[in-house]
Amino acid sequence: MVPNAEVLAQQSVAVDATVTTLADGVVTLTPTQWYAGEPTDLVRVQAPSDEMQDLVGAVDFEDGGRYLVSATDGQVTVCGFSAPYSTDLAAIYEQAFPG
Repeated sequence: MVPNAEVLAQQSVAVDATVTTLADGVVTLTPTQWYAGEPTDLVRVQAPSDEMQDLVGAVDFEDGGRYLVSATDGQVTVCGFSAPYSTDLAAIYEQAFPG
């Protein structure tokens, strides 16, 4: 599936954030911009497994990296909806969450 605003808008959490820690399959992010969800200082989500990364191109988080991340029930959205920051993906986030 190609990332699109209609599907993205259904996610309960969406942020522009930097990875601060990776431990035991949990990613802790420091948000710089909230698109959806209750703003907090940190966001914790379950990182996609290596199998999901291989199977559907799920995001591979790296410590210190900047990402656009969407999630529901603590599970990161795959198929390109969560990925390293890019202006193209940021435009989709802006369209999905216009203000």
